[in-house]
Amino acid sequence: MKTSPVRIAHMLRRRLRDRGYMLQSCSVPLDGAVEFKGKRSRSVTLVSPSDIDAAWERAGTSGGGGQPYWAQMWPAALALANAIGTRPEFCVAGSRVLDFACGLGLPGIAAVDAGGLVDFADIAGDALLFARLNCDINLRCDRLGCDALRPQFRQFDWQTD
Repeated sequence: MKTSPVRIAHMLRRRLRDRGYMLQSCSVPLDGAVEFKGKRSRSVTLVSPSDIDAAWERAGTSGGGGQPYWAQMWPAALALANAIGTRPEFCVAGSRVLDFACGLGLPGIAAVDAGGLVDFADIAGDALLFARLNCDINLRCDRLGCDALRPQFRQFDWQTD
């Protein structure tokens, strides 16, 4: 029996809260008519830590994944997500895409939505939890068909792996 996306999102939220994160959701506006959840939209919902200072403090004591640069949405992530959704030279349909140092996952979400076969990778396990939650919230990954089309989430240390 498959676990529903709502249940998966609930489990991910609980896991993040158990790790000490207070969560916030925000709507991130996108340029162009990008399709999310099968509807034309100009925004994506991203869940992130509500207290960046606490995330930095936690990173200093956990020893996993270094400093949490992933815990905020960077302007470059927004620019890349917009480019994937609106510029033909960024067409990713049917292509393998690596969202390297994925953080909250915005460019990868745009790439999945545009038909890319996406691997989300980050050194920080917590970043991957947030990226997966954000992907599930925005794309209903269970509706992507076969397992080969579903995004993959991989912890990857580019300094040693």
